[in-house]
Amino acid sequence: MVYLLSGSREIPESYIAKLLVKQNALVKVLSNTEEDKKYYQGISPELQIVEGSLKDVFSLDEALNSIDVVIHCNMDIMEERFEKMRHSYVEKTTNLVNLCLIKKVKLCYIGSVLALGVVKKQVDAIDESFKWENQPLHTDRHRIANLAETEVWRGIEEGLDALIINSTLSLSPKSDFQGGLSAIKKNGQLKVSYTDVRDLADATLQLLGANEANKKVIVDAGKMPLSKFTELNTSNNGSGFSLFPSGKQKLLATFGIENLIDIHYKSKHPLMQNFKFRSLEDTCSWISPAT
Repeated sequence: MVYLLSGSREIPESYIAKLLVKQNALVKVLSNTEEDKKYYQGISPELQIVEGSLKDVFSLDEALNSIDVVIHCNMDIMEERFEKMRHSYVEKTTNLVNLCLIKKVKLCYIGSVLALGVVKKQVDAIDESFKWENQPLHTDRHRIANLAETEVWRGIEEGLDALIINSTLSLSPKSDFQGGLSAIKKNGQLKVSYTDVRDLADATLQLLGANEANKKVIVDAGKMPLSKFTELNTSNNGSGFSLFPSGKQKLLATFGIENLIDIHYKSKHPLMQNFKFRSLEDTCSWISPAT
C-alpha cells in the first residue's frame, strides 16, 4: 500500500505519517518548498518527498501516479477573507477530489466538526446523521469547512472511494488549536470537546485498515473543562502549546460561537464506540508534564 500525504503540515498528518512509517508502509509527501521538505524529513527520513502542490493540478496529477490512498488533513481553518479561505481550503480539496476520481485513488479526508455547523435546537448528541442547516449563527469558518467537505461528498456521488473523518479539537504538545471547538455550558461550567492527536492518528489508520469508505465518522474523546485548558496554557507557556487568553468572550470570538449549547458528539460507528481513547489525565500529562 502506497500513501500520499497532502502536505498540509497540520499536526495530525505528522502523527499519521509516523504510524505509517512504523508499519513499514511506503509514505510520500506532497511538497513544493524547502521549508516543507525540512519539516517532513524531520518527522522521518523515510518519508519520500514528491514535488507538487494541491494548487497545481499538473504536479498533483503526476504525484498521484502509483498511489493507493491520499490522506488530506483540512482541519486548521484560519479566519481570513472568505474568498481567500475558499481558495485555500475548498479549491484545493476540489482539485484533489477530481484527480482522485480520475486516478481511482482512495481519499481519506480529515476535517473539523465545524463542518457540522452550529446546532440551534436541543439534541442529546451530534452523530454522523446530523445534517447541516443554513443559519446566521454560522461563521465563515463553519461555511468553509462545510463547503470543503461537500466537495468530498460530491466526489463520492460521482464514484470516489472516500472516508470522511470529523474530529473535535485535536491536542498535542505542539497544538495551536487544530480542528473545531464545541463549547457547551453544563452545570455552569464551560467545557470543550477534544481528541488527543495520537488517538486521531490511531483511529484514522484503524478505519482505513477496516476498509471503511463512503461515509463520515466522528472522532471525539470527550469533554475538558475550560479551566484545564487555561492550566495547560499557563504551565506549558513557551514550550510550544498555544492557547487563547482565558475568558468566555475571547473563547466565543476566537471560534465564532455566539451561543453556548448543551450538546456533545457521539459517533455511531462501531469502531469508534469501542475505541479506547486515552484518558484526559494522560493527554494533559503528555502535553504538559507539569500539570
